[in-house]
Amino acid sequence: LDELSQRASQLEAELGKYNDSTAEAAEVMIKLIDLYHGDARLFGLVRVGNRFVSTHPDDPRHKEVMLKTIDGLEALSRNDDLIVACRQFLFRYPKDPRCGEVETRLADTLARGDDAKVAAAAYHAIWKRAGNQQAGRQAAVRAIRRYNVSGNDQIAKGAQLAEDLMDANGGSLARHMGNHSVAAWARVGKYAESNRAALKLIKKNVLKSPQDRHAIHLQMAENYS
Repeated sequence: LDELSQRASQLEAELGKYNDSTAEAAEVMIKLIDLYHGDARLFGLVRVGNRFVSTHPDDPRHKEVMLKTIDGLEALSRNDDLIVACRQFLFRYPKDPRCGEVETRLADTLARGDDAKVAAAAYHAIWKRAGNQQAGRQAAVRAIRRYNVSGNDQIAKGAQLAEDLMDANGGSLARHMGNHSVAAWARVGKYAESNRAALKLIKKNVLKSPQDRHAIHLQMAENYS
């Protein structure tokens, strides 16, 4: 065995002497977690990390262990467990500055699944936390795409989010989001909301081509009909 494996074996044997809930076990677990995380020994990291998280919730190192365990779950592509761990971290530590990173990992993992509605909500949460910064705008666009392939209630959420993005920005982003909002509101029969977004878009002065301006005025006329 190499030196690290020998050290891990010694620590695992020492851990076996204690009940997991004891302070002595916590100290050994931390040493193992640091060793496994530093050497990318993922199975050991996840196994011991989960034991620590469940048995020492009030330990001041709990947060760091959760994050290291999340690293291991992500590297192992254990997506279901990763989703649970990310949600637990966000629930337990909502003010931690790394919540944005955890939210992104959660949303990206959910996006690999089949539930567009859940993934959209996760990306929307990033927008709410990050606001009109690059990460927030990128997440909002991803949320809108997924809202747009769900039911009418979800399409309406995407329409409102696109309108919010238009309000907060200018240039091509405002144009694209405004056009989407106008069309999406109309798609679900929310014609007053569609015209509201259209008027905002016109006032933004981002519709540079006559064709774009004509299309918006035509949509407004159809909304009134």
